[in-house]
Amino acid sequence: MANEHRMTITCNFCKTHVEATVNGIVGLDYYDGYALLKCGNCGHANMVAFHSEIKRLESLFRDRIGNISDHVSIRKQWPESDIKIPRNLPEKVETVYKQAEKAYEVGIWESALERYRKAIEQACKDKGQTSGNIVSKINALHTNGQITKDLNDWAHEIRIIGNEAAHDDPLPDNKAKKEATDIRLFCELFMTYVYTLPKKLAERRGDKIENENTEG
Repeated sequence: MANEHRMTITCNFCKTHVEATVNGIVGLDYYDGYALLKCGNCGHANMVAFHSEIKRLESLFRDRIGNISDHVSIRKQWPESDIKIPRNLPEKVETVYKQAEKAYEVGIWESALERYRKAIEQACKDKGQTSGNIVSKINALHTNGQITKDLNDWAHEIRIIGNEAAHDDPLPDNKAKKEATDIRLFCELFMTYVYTLPKKLAERRGDKIENENTEG
């Protein structure tokens, strides 16, 4: 055990952030390779494509024993995560949303809360609301008819949206989980209403116009 190589991953089976044992290396190149990993929690196999700035990766596995995560970056992991997010999000919004989902998957509740909140704020900015705090940005979306009154009212019921939330002491785990679950559901519906549905409706209109022109 003392001489084995390990990498820290989030296992895509048990969703645990854990050290995994390197059971095999394939396709090793100057900077890139693939590793077969055994999760230290559930024992399932994950495969990762990884990259390192260390030239000739053979030396990494020859000269460094133990956890090598500080020396490599994981580019892709299999099996792929089952994270699903609303369609048609702008790149910046999607990036933060995925971070929130990954934190939620492994139970890092306060990080998930912060990232969902950030995703909502990024969406508000993308829709032209750049002034004020997140509450005023959401209010402006409602005033401009970009979200419904129900969504606007719901936003005010979610504690994390409030100004004081960012300055609170750490939440008890059960409370953080509940609040993360609440804002997760809000965030999904918010993004669906702001991005997914308008795109879907635009596509439907385009199909209808195209069909009418074809028939005419």
